[in-house]
Amino acid sequence: MVDYKYNYLPITTVLTLYSNGQFRNEESFIDKGKMGHYFQDLYTDWYSNEPIREQGNYDDNMKQGMWYTWHENGQLMTEQQYYNDDLQGLYTKWNRNGKIIEQGHYNEDLKVGIWYTWYNTKGKGIGEDEAG
Repeated sequence: MVDYKYNYLPITTVLTLYSNGQFRNEESFIDKGKMGHYFQDLYTDWYSNEPIREQGNYDDNMKQGMWYTWHENGQLMTEQQYYNDDLQGLYTKWNRNGKIIEQGHYNEDLKVGIWYTWYNTKGKGIGEDEAG
């Protein structure tokens, strides 16, 4: 199914299902002929029991903007930002109960600055580490 065009090339959206009939993933791509398929626009991936596993946007085959992953129980797992397929900016990770367990910054796919780590049930910070 062709949804619309990007730089005069048709964008095709494909929806894949698990054998139980639940959504598996939805992705859009541009067919660039000999250059192959390039991902474009919203990408969504689901667990087999329905909750979303991962979601974010592609632009010309590169991750762009905010990307999110979720635990199977529906709780947010990670929130990170991409620029031209590189992690860029604040990264946050939560456990299955919604408590932050890791947080820090990326610059061009490299950890920078101070990174904080929590892992006990009270959410108490147990350490920090200087990246780099």
